[in-house]
Order: sequence, then C-alpha cells, then structure tokens
Amino acid sequence: MRPVSHWNQSTEVKVDMYLMGILNVDEKSQTVTTFITLSVMWNNKFLKWDPSAFCGIHYFTVPREKLWKPDIVIHDNIYYSGAPNAPYAMTFSTGDSQMVDSYRPTTTCNMDLYKFPFDTQTCPITFRSMAHTMAEIVLSTHTSTKDMNAFVKKSMTLQGEWKFVSINITKAIYPTEYFVYQHLIYTITLKRTPLLYIMNLVVPIIFFLILDLASFFISEARGEKLGFKVTILLSISVLLLIFQDILPSTSKNLPLIALLCIVIFILTGLSLLETMVVSFLVDLDGCVDEDGKASSKTGTDAKQDAGCQQEPVGNPDSCLERTEEENSGAECLSDRSQLGQILEEVKAFRHTWFSTKTQQGMRKAGYWKRLARRIDNIYFCFYLITTVAFLGFMYIKWFC
Repeated sequence: MRPVSHWNQSTEVKVDMYLMGILNVDEKSQTVTTFITLSVMWNNKFLKWDPSAFCGIHYFTVPREKLWKPDIVIHDNIYYSGAPNAPYAMTFSTGDSQMVDSYRPTTTCNMDLYKFPFDTQTCPITFRSMAHTMAEIVLSTHTSTKDMNAFVKKSMTLQGEWKFVSINITKAIYPTEYFVYQHLIYTITLKRTPLLYIMNLVVPIIFFLILDLASFFISEARGEKLGFKVTILLSISVLLLIFQDILPSTSKNLPLIALLCIVIFILTGLSLLETMVVSFLVDLDGCVDEDGKASSKTGTDAKQDAGCQQEPVGNPDSCLERTEEENSGAECLSDRSQLGQILEEVKAFRHTWFSTKTQQGMRKAGYWKRLARRIDNIYFCFYLITTVAFLGFMYIKWFC
C-alpha cells in the first residue's frame, strides 16, 4: 500500500532526469536514443526517525523489495535498456526515499526535417505512473529548469553529430472517462551539426550544378557535351537514392535539400534535351551544306560535259568532210553558226542556275547554325537566372 496516513492523501513523487549523452538519432524511424540518469524520490510517512536518538544516522540503504516504490515509466519509450537496477534504495531520516538508475531508452520523436541538415529538433521524454491517478501520485521535480540546463551542459559528454541546446520541464494532465492522469514531460532541444552533410551532400550537388552551367561553353558540334551532361544527370540520381535512405517517407513537408536535388535534376534534364536539339540543328546545317557542295560539283560536271559536247559541234574538219560528202558546204557553215549560238546560251543559263542554287544552300546552312546558337544562348540565360533565383530562395529558407 502507499505509505500515507490516510488513503485520500496523495504521494508526491519527484522525478529528475539528467541527460548524460545523445547516442543516436534515427531520422528514418523517427526515434532518438539517449543515456539518462533517473532519480525518483518520494516520502514515506512511516520511515521517519530522530538522528540524535540513533547515533546521528541521517540515512541508510535498504533493499528495494522491502519498500513501496512508485511505478514510474517512460510513456513514449519503444525500447528500454540500461544497467541492472541497483538492489538498494536510500532512505533518509525525514522519511524520503530515493532510487537512482541509469537507462538507455529509445523514444519516439516527431522530427521536422524541412530544414535538413540545418534543422533543430525537439524530442520529449514523458514520465507517468501506470496504475496510479493524479489523486494518488503527484509528479514534480526536485531540480529547477535553470539548474537542470546548467548541469546537463556541464556534464554531457556524448553528443555525436547533435549539439544540446536546452531542456524544458512541463506538466500535462490527461483526463479520461473515470480518472485523471498526470504526465511529466522533459522536452530536449537538439541542433544538428551540419558539416558532414554539407561536405557529402550539399557541396557535390552545387558542384554538379556549376559543372552543368560550365558545359554551355563546350562547342555544340562536339559529341562529348552530350555525354558530359548525361554523366551529371546520373550523379544527381545517385544523390537522390542516398536521400531516400536518410529521409523518412512519412514526412509532411518535403525537405529543402530534397527540393534542391529535384530542381537541379529537372534543370539538368532540360539542359540535356536542349543539347540534343542544338546538336540536331547543327547536324541538319551540315547536311544542307553538303547538299550545296554537291550541287556545285554537279554544275561543274555539267560545264565539263557541255565543253566536251562543244568540240564535236565546233570542229571545222568534220563539217568540211560532211560538206564534201553531201555537197552542201554553205548549209553546214550556216548550221554551225546557229548551233554555236544555241550552245553558248545553254551554257550561260546552266551556269546562272547552278550558282543561284549553291548560294541558297549556303544560306540555309548558315540559318540552322545561327538558330541553334540563338537557342543555346537563350536557354543559358534562362538557366543562369533560374539558378541564381532558386539558390537565393534556398538560402532564405535555410538561414532566415
């Protein structure tokens, strides 16, 4: 039975939790593992004595199974481990009894990873009585919040990647249909040390973005530009897979660092598509240029063919032979003069036609190359402005 003189009297239990270290913070499972020293003190009305009547003895130890002990547990604990409980409890002449134990509890913590890795988390550790209501056990603390913070900052040795900021002590009342229960809540505020994540995640993703911007200075006629952008896109995909293993899938808000990777991934993908379009236009310009050269060569061949045809027509010896055979010399000379004039007109027309077509082919080739260069410049300006604006937005969200 509770050690009170009357059953309707409540027992005040003082619960002091001293945070000694932060062992692990698991963002994926939303849990935090700490190392704590727990002091539970209560008053036993039937264990009081006068020290002067007992040789000046102010306290002594007694086996725990001989005493009534409050059933104080951690409400939000999912895994409870620690050193074996000491077999003794300390009893003072004033009637106070105290138990001190060390635990390594793993408690739930609803984390907000929106500003990861520059985030600050608040994780509560709640103490309550399982069987006794607020009318029977009243929870309180022996140490004030100010003294608790000073002691934790002085004695904490295990922090890892997390830095202790403060601890706050509050009380909460949870009424049910028949009873009212009281909770004592220790809210621990932790701040992440982001240096490791900056070096392994933030710096590489920014460096990939800079490399993608620098790739615009590579000539679009070279094939390595396309392969270079594909490599950057695959590297960002690897970082996204790493984030999948770190960040929880049940987060309400998308973390800013994941948003950074997604936006850079989209910009790099659009840059890859733009490079493919520019390469296609450059190749198209090359094809048109080859057609123009082929047309020019055809015109030259035609001139040579026309020249070859000119010699038999303009040969006077063959004409004289035909004149002697047919006895019509005057008619042959007249026909030779007319055919020569017709041949000169045909040669002039063919030369003019082939020259005009060659100039049109050259004009079309320059047009596609200029269009490709113009598209590349416009997208580079859009890419640069979007990147600067987005990085400014990320800075404001992270640090302001």
